[in-house]
Amino acid sequence: MLTTLYGCSDNNYYDMKPPTRARYTPLPPGLPDVGDIHTHKAPLYWSTYEFMKMSEWAGKEHDDCVFTLDQWIEVLDWVKEELLPYGYDMVCTDGSGSFRALDGSPYMTHQTSVAFKDLVKEAHDRGLRVGIYDNPMWIHCDDNILIPGTDIPVGTLRYNPETDYAETTKPDKPGPSDEPLAVITHPGGKEWIDGFFKYYHDLGVDMIRMDFLSLYEEGWSRTDRIFYGPGFGRVNYAWFLAYCAEAAKKYNIFLSLVSN
Repeated sequence: MLTTLYGCSDNNYYDMKPPTRARYTPLPPGLPDVGDIHTHKAPLYWSTYEFMKMSEWAGKEHDDCVFTLDQWIEVLDWVKEELLPYGYDMVCTDGSGSFRALDGSPYMTHQTSVAFKDLVKEAHDRGLRVGIYDNPMWIHCDDNILIPGTDIPVGTLRYNPETDYAETTKPDKPGPSDEPLAVITHPGGKEWIDGFFKYYHDLGVDMIRMDFLSLYEEGWSRTDRIFYGPGFGRVNYAWFLAYCAEAAKKYNIFLSLVSN
């Protein structure tokens, strides 16, 4: 399931208005028809965003800007008591701390000290659902881990300046995420995204909160008005959205998109 893609024309959900600096190029042929993606009701949820930002503004280290499991349990008890009766049936992580893929997993298993399997269990025990802040364009694991269902190493998804298109080759500074980006049009890209949503579905996650999409397309942040680069262009971005839409629908995960 996919939240609204702003600027779509008619019923072509991929043909979005080009962003500020990316040049317009025709969409590639063969994009899948994912149907009407504007029919799903967004969940009501409580997020760690305020705690994260207040902690960052107070000068705390990133790993101190996310909850421990004990802090999560305290919040889950409060949400169950105070918010669940009014329809707020979900909690959601946000983007500080360390994103870790442990024990050979290709996808994120922990945010700093918290194992997502433990967070999901505690939430489900209280009748609450879980959203996770993550993005399949980010690579959290070692390069030698294989893409699920293939014999292709994850590291081959990394940007190759010799062969890959880039909106800019001179970023002003490193991106807001320290994670390397996957170029989805490389071999194994579709399987990588399918595996991402299957992983979270099997974990019991109901929503993925996906951020910094404009950086994937053009490398340009409207918020900071600088290039984080490289930006892989409109065609690559269209395939990225297509694969995400297909997989989110297949595994019944609500997908919340943030362009930044």
